[in-house]
Amino acid sequence: MKKNFVQWFKNGDHPGDDVFRPFEDTGEKPTMSREGKVVRYFRRPDIEGASKCPDCERMMHDHGWIDVPPDGIAVCPGSFVVTNPDGTYTVTKVGITMKDIMRGSPLTRARRELKLAGMFNKESDYSGELGKAVLRIFRAWCAEHFSGGGAPSALFLLSRLAKQQNITPLTSDPGEWDDVSEMSGYPHWQSNRNPACFSKDGGKTYANQDDAVAGVDKNGVSRAKGKQKLPIHKSLAPNEAIPKNKCTCDDCINKAVERSHKELRGAGIGGVRKKRKK
Repeated sequence: MKKNFVQWFKNGDHPGDDVFRPFEDTGEKPTMSREGKVVRYFRRPDIEGASKCPDCERMMHDHGWIDVPPDGIAVCPGSFVVTNPDGTYTVTKVGITMKDIMRGSPLTRARRELKLAGMFNKESDYSGELGKAVLRIFRAWCAEHFSGGGAPSALFLLSRLAKQQNITPLTSDPGEWDDVSEMSGYPHWQSNRNPACFSKDGGKTYANQDDAVAGVDKNGVSRAKGKQKLPIHKSLAPNEAIPKNKCTCDDCINKAVERSHKELRGAGIGGVRKKRKK
């Protein structure tokens, strides 16, 4: 038997696929093509079908699959499937192995990094459950298939929300402030949009506990985050428009955060940056 080459683009292209073969259980012939016998559909629970192939950059759901040891072979559209004299199959041109695909998978890299950090070990934080939880979250992130431009914006928004921080500026709307005076023993309000922000005038102005920075003072004396005089911020009026050309949240004082905010301006998120007092 000589080698036989067949170029594969889609299900059924290989003559051995027999996509209209009778069903094994009923013996009836299908009215629509079935999965090929030789080149099967590429369907794996550990790889997103919409992810791109590291070799041909086509979606993985556009690929075929040949179940051969040790790792199987993914068949890129346009590859040549070779039938060897011994009846085995190989793929030439742009055929790649499962190991190549898995090595380039973001989810696989994340799992490997967490494993290297020992986050799945029972001796680690929360007996390894923290690593599993982070991996579940990252799996959901991968399923969104963010573009290179959308990912930084989504990551910034997710980070703010996970830290219970506001995305747009706080306002003096009474509905945004909870009266905690009875608990505090003096006039005191807490933001229900950002629990780190407290006000003494019903939300017209406020201090943000996240502004506190641990370190040393000008005399070299250590200072704790809880013993600092925090800057006072002025809330926007409830109906005050937020200009879209600049950012306004407190973290914009930090230039690194401000650079992250610039990526959100295209989405219409932003405001006027507060200037630091000289």
